[in-house]
Amino acid sequence: MFNRITLVPAAGTSSTLPTTSRRAFGRRFGLSAAGLALAGCSASEPPADPALAEAAVDQGFVPAQDAASQAAVTPDAALTLLADGNARFVAGTPVRRDYSDQIRATAAGQYPFAVVLGCIDSRVPIETVFDQGIGDIFAARIAGNIVNTELLGSMEFACRLA
Repeated sequence: MFNRITLVPAAGTSSTLPTTSRRAFGRRFGLSAAGLALAGCSASEPPADPALAEAAVDQGFVPAQDAASQAAVTPDAALTLLADGNARFVAGTPVRRDYSDQIRATAAGQYPFAVVLGCIDSRVPIETVFDQGIGDIFAARIAGNIVNTELLGSMEFACRLA
């Protein structure tokens, strides 16, 4: 039926997990999460089809994030974008998006302006809670909202990749 997976510590390592105080964890997590969530991710490729973004704007839709708009986002602006989006979500007034166009526009490259660590709970979609579109946010989801070495590495890799 099911295969059981047993974790065995590597030779020369402790079999117990390291512990840390709540204060030290909070400081380490807060600095790491804030730095990653607010840091812009550099981009190297142009969007797949700039005409898609123009057509979406003509129809009143917010276009997908592109290299130019991403480069213009400072850490303070990223925080403002997230806070404003969350206020729209709470008020029930999201901006209009054509997700099909955003998917096509981000096919060749993505240009998110933030990394957000969130809960794995399927009832809390990060992009929806912050009223952002396809390609706007790198979302890392994990039970317990914890940051371990692997998750932090994934978040750093995501920023370097974009």
